[in-house]
Amino acid sequence: MNAEQTTSSTSIIATIIELDRRLQRASCTYDGATIRALISDDFTLISSSGRVLNAADFINDVEDTSIAWFLNDTENATVRSYNDDCAVITADLHSKFESAGTTHDVRIRFTDTWVKSGDTWRYVAGHASRLKKDP
Repeated sequence: MNAEQTTSSTSIIATIIELDRRLQRASCTYDGATIRALISDDFTLISSSGRVLNAADFINDVEDTSIAWFLNDTENATVRSYNDDCAVITADLHSKFESAGTTHDVRIRFTDTWVKSGDTWRYVAGHASRLKKDP
């Protein structure tokens, strides 16, 4: 890897980490407009329950104010970039929220794929798996 590739990869990693931060923040502040700007039209997410969501489903879930968010933080992130226009982030997500009067404190491991089109990065696909609780 030459110096130019190293600089490019470092920049892409920082960009994807920041985009993930914006995505997680928007998810817990009911900010569907930000989510819409970050995802592709053909977006697909497989949730930790196995549910398959398209872009509209994901935005509807984000805008659901019946859920009270306390925490939605990415931890242990690793980003790999490919050809300066594709990146994959693998990380853990620690979420704490209240739904239907019950507080949930969950940890999820996810893999998200981001693709750059022109000058814009878009979140195109994701998969999440719920981690088992510590014994």
